[in-house]
Amino acid sequence: MSLKALSEGTDISRQAVTKHLNKLIQVKLVYAEFQGRVKVHTLNDQALLPVYQWLSPFARQWQHRLDNLDEFLNQENPNE
Repeated sequence: MSLKALSEGTDISRQAVTKHLNKLIQVKLVYAEFQGRVKVHTLNDQALLPVYQWLSPFARQWQHRLDNLDEFLNQENPNE
């Protein structure tokens, strides 16, 4: 996405978006390349894979707990 597209519809200035993008580029979470005169930014989803793998057990645990809560609440209030 271009800087204009990324900052559209937000209250954040383009300078602030640029600053954040530069940090993301620095840690290789985002790639940036010029397509003509426009700098296009792309998420490097592979860089997030270790984070996803680390969080997965927690997500499964919470999903199980939320499923149990849903089941309990449906038993107590079957009309809702």
